[in-house]
Amino acid sequence: MVRIWREQITDPDMSLTEFFLRFARDEFVKPEAIRRARQKVQEQEPSLRGNDYKGKQAEAEIVRLGIGEV
Repeated sequence: MVRIWREQITDPDMSLTEFFLRFARDEFVKPEAIRRARQKVQEQEPSLRGNDYKGKQAEAEIVRLGIGEV
């Protein structure tokens, strides 16, 4: 997220206070929008997924099967 916001900052000497004031006024891309975009890219390009992705998917399947038995 910081990389995206850094590209949006036009004043390299901007203080942290100024950043937060501008962030509160919605002058920067919202964190949720950045997260969703990253998620979509990873969905379309599996090679960009994290190292834990397959393990988490396998664990999720075990949970789904366990819930089905209840």
